[in-house]
Amino acid sequence: MLFKGTNRNKFMGFWIHVAVSCGLFSLLALGLNLILRSGVYSIASAAFYMIGAYSTGIGTVRLGLSPIVSILAGTLISAVFGFACIAPAFRVRQDRLLVLTLGFAEALRLVFVNWTSLTNGSMGISGIPPLSIFRIKIYSDSLFFIFLIWMCVIFMLLISSILFHSPWGLRLDGSRENEIVSYILGISPVTNRYLAHTAGAIVSSLAGSLYAHHIGFISPSPFSFVLSVYVLTAVVLGGIGSPQGAIFASIFIGFTQPVLQLIGISSFYATVIRQLIFGLVLIGIILWLPEGFYKKNSGYRRIGELSNGKY
Repeated sequence: MLFKGTNRNKFMGFWIHVAVSCGLFSLLALGLNLILRSGVYSIASAAFYMIGAYSTGIGTVRLGLSPIVSILAGTLISAVFGFACIAPAFRVRQDRLLVLTLGFAEALRLVFVNWTSLTNGSMGISGIPPLSIFRIKIYSDSLFFIFLIWMCVIFMLLISSILFHSPWGLRLDGSRENEIVSYILGISPVTNRYLAHTAGAIVSSLAGSLYAHHIGFISPSPFSFVLSVYVLTAVVLGGIGSPQGAIFASIFIGFTQPVLQLIGISSFYATVIRQLIFGLVLIGIILWLPEGFYKKNSGYRRIGELSNGKY
């Protein structure tokens, strides 16, 4: 046998972690993809990811709540913050909204760093129990945990595809492409964008809760600006508005560094090479495939379809 004993366990654990990470990253990309399709430029994915993770950590460790209740609490809190976060979206230009959402994410991260009585600051929260559903424990190093994560991804992919091809998806496209025509047709871009951003925040929070159960320990450091940039990169690479493209790009990003490490490159240099690869690929996408890998499947529809009464 190629792998025996401890080495085989480490090998399996390594790839389980990679598969779970790709699944969590796909959920984040699907959430942001929904937000960007509505025409809102947001880069606050890490903030809602952190809310979900800390809701699970605080709920299960500090308050003794069940994992399901903690996850639901995190989604509710993220929905409130997601709804309130883009209130300035209708008073500033879209490019400035990127700065505002970035400021929100960084400010929230600093709150979690300094609110030591609740979050334990930079020391983080440890001892997060395994996820349990109907008293059935799902350990993070099991294949069933991978199955659960990717079932969530497939479910969100189906929901996104159904929504994007529904009348509401057409209203999203119209709100993004031409606000004036949307208002004339009685469609409120403001309402659609609030709903889209709130839904995207809920998906990111769910990913954060699953991340907390997978790692068993959370601290503010993983939820930095860099994470939001990677999620935005995945959505742009796959094609804004394309759920399939978002998942494809997320897997590409998630597998790049592990593959580099497996061929003998150290973690530090693997990170540097990974960033160079993403930069070059992103430049190529912008130059030759501005709509992303899955431009034919992005689901974008012309504003003229709104006049046909399909919305």
